[in-house]
Amino acid sequence: MVCLAGAPGAGKTTLGREIRKKGLPGYASRAVALIDDGVMSVPFLCLFTRRFEAKGAFRDNLAPFSRWTSGKSVVVYVAIRPWERLDSCDVLLRVHCSDEARARRQSLRGKKSRQSSVEPPEGWAASARILDLATG
Repeated sequence: MVCLAGAPGAGKTTLGREIRKKGLPGYASRAVALIDDGVMSVPFLCLFTRRFEAKGAFRDNLAPFSRWTSGKSVVVYVAIRPWERLDSCDVLLRVHCSDEARARRQSLRGKKSRQSSVEPPEGWAASARILDLATG
């Protein structure tokens, strides 16, 4: 389980899209399941993708997606605060950028830039490898 966490506009979804297209080192894209803010795109009839939505307001460890994640080597979960839905993860990638870049990205979306903590609660990521990634 890999979690991408960060404030709104930090670049989590953009990174998630790249992972979905290209995979991860040692893992082809077809071996990676990507769930972005409660939405997963699932291959359908080998030509199309179907979006499956299961937004959780409580810790369910992504149980509604288990049907589509069971055959995957890596599950990537993209959320501002993944600890609200997951008990733990193996890798926590904290995505961040300058406040100016975030404000610009948020304004392009028509949203106000807001601060949001990306620090997990004490002990949540105790066994996870924590990495920081700065986006442009």
